[in-house]
Amino acid sequence: MGVKLPILPGTDAKMSIPELEPGRYALVCHLPDQSVPGGEGPPHFVLGMISEFIVE
Repeated sequence: MGVKLPILPGTDAKMSIPELEPGRYALVCHLPDQSVPGGEGPPHFVLGMISEFIVE
């Protein structure tokens, strides 16, 4: 699963993830930081773009 639209800093995005079993999950962004020349910076999750959510 992935989101192909850019999500700008300070904004929110919504997505639908059908049929997840109850449990704890994480959203993790693996895109590289673009502020480094060549766009080869650390992945966004290293910079804090990671979030846990719970499906009940």
